Amino acid sequence: MVAACESIYVDAFAIYGLVEYARATGHHEPMVLAGRTADSLLERLKQPHDRIPHFPYPVPKGARVHGIPMMMSLAFWELSRQLKHERYEAAARDFSSQVMTMFYRPGRDAVAERIGADAMRSLPRWAPPSSPATSSSRCGSNCTSRGAWGMTS
Repeated sequence: MVAACESIYVDAFAIYGLVEYARATGHHEPMVLAGRTADSLLERLKQPHDRIPHFPYPVPKGARVHGIPMMMSLAFWELSRQLKHERYEAAARDFSSQVMTMFYRPGRDAVAERIGADAMRSLPRWAPPSSPATSSSRCGSNCTSRGAWGMTS
């Protein structure tokens, strides 16, 4: 018996792995599978976060979590670099923008782990200062039109 998808993050890790395998071997087949995975992922990510499988912990009803756009920003960026595909680059930039506009709180210099679905109401969870999201969100020259994580072509 095959288990149902328990976490949307598995797809991001699959994309990472397929991109790196294609880079290492020069084979194109992994990129076809990575593209199909990404296309499916973009459709599933249109759902509210509390309806997306999110193991190891559930997303409270009506909440959005920063982990989804944070992880997807890099997965889609790497895919776009390998495939030279505008759609995946646009998705990566959008996910990155979501982290910095919806989840980053300049007054606290922190990234909210969860926010209300209305994207304005912070829920009482914050990424620890040592997390990649918080340390990368120190802005400076990285918060430009190139993308919150300093993504460049």
